[in-house]
Amino acid sequence: MIPESLFSEKNNNSNLESRLIQSGNRELENINSYDITYKYKAETALGDSLKYDVNKFEVLRIAKELGIEIPKSILTNSKSKLINFFYKCNGEVISKMHDMLLCDIKETYSTYATYTEKIEINFINELPDHFFVAHFQEKLEKIYEVRTFYLDGELFSMAMFSQKDERTSIDFRRYNRENMNRRVPYKLPSVLENRIRLLMQKIGLNSGSLDIVKTKDSYVFLEVNPIGQFGFVSNACNYKLHKKIAEYLTQ
Repeated sequence: MIPESLFSEKNNNSNLESRLIQSGNRELENINSYDITYKYKAETALGDSLKYDVNKFEVLRIAKELGIEIPKSILTNSKSKLINFFYKCNGEVISKMHDMLLCDIKETYSTYATYTEKIEINFINELPDHFFVAHFQEKLEKIYEVRTFYLDGELFSMAMFSQKDERTSIDFRRYNRENMNRRVPYKLPSVLENRIRLLMQKIGLNSGSLDIVKTKDSYVFLEVNPIGQFGFVSNACNYKLHKKIAEYLTQ
């Protein structure tokens, strides 16, 4: 980012100054992208240096086209539409953040983060008729969650029994470090694994972490993180992913 201190003179036109900063930042992004793509690109790389994030709505759309089940969702800024969606989901709705916000507090050596939350009708009733656009999904009745690390066509899955702990039942990232969720190696159905391979190929990723919920009747895909951590799965399931990734990068 271009700091405002680099401007030698203060421009009285704040709108023009803002546009100049935005234009300069876009120019720097284009230069960095070119350098990474053509000057410093390794023959074999984990992930994509230019794709550290994905459009989660687009990924869900592609997953559905491939026959992968996804949750009922709504992107809206309308209170009335949210109420209709709430009752369509029998009162089981969660808010879904698309970018996890982390804020480190140095004074207390703590971190504040955003999490998935269940939305109650009382909360919705207190909203204005229109609010900042937000994403909501049906709250799934899960038996367990599956975290899958994908590496160039191979899938390494782990089941997490997060529903056994009230603290982690909606969002497993609310870790109970005194009593961590049970995590075990897991094998997804071959049909679903093949569809996940197609999904990753279509969105142009050779690695990533996928979140899936196992309900009574099906597997429901939630999202993929292109830079998802693999140690979380590897350590619990003894997959030795550090070695597999090193072999992949040096082949």
